[in-house]
Amino acid sequence: MGSLESAIRNFKAAEQNKKYIEAISKFNRLTQAGKIKWQRLNSPDYLTKGSDFIVADFYGTNYKGQNLGLYLVKVRAIEPETERLFWAEEINLALFNEKWEELWRFPNVSGIQDLYYSVKHQVADVDGFIDTILSVND
Repeated sequence: MGSLESAIRNFKAAEQNKKYIEAISKFNRLTQAGKIKWQRLNSPDYLTKGSDFIVADFYGTNYKGQNLGLYLVKVRAIEPETERLFWAEEINLALFNEKWEELWRFPNVSGIQDLYYSVKHQVADVDGFIDTILSVND
């Protein structure tokens, strides 16, 4: 029976991950359409206090009354073969309360990196900048 229970758990986890991927994909579409507006914020201190990593970028928004944070974490790591130090990166999407305390973090599933780049694109107003360049007559 153990293998059947394990298979059921794996199936349920895969179904849940599918929901997370769909939600992240929707956040990305809404961000690209300008229906979700993000802003760059200072990362909450507790995310890095007493840790070996840094938060390089932290973006926040409020969607349907829920604070969402999207952030890039950099951790120093060592490459085993060469013992070379490098920065490993991970992008996290999480739900936050009104004090920007993390309540729950999405698992690292497909689409988070795409959302991160869409948010950076929006916050930097890349489209506005390109439109300005193209409208200037030299």
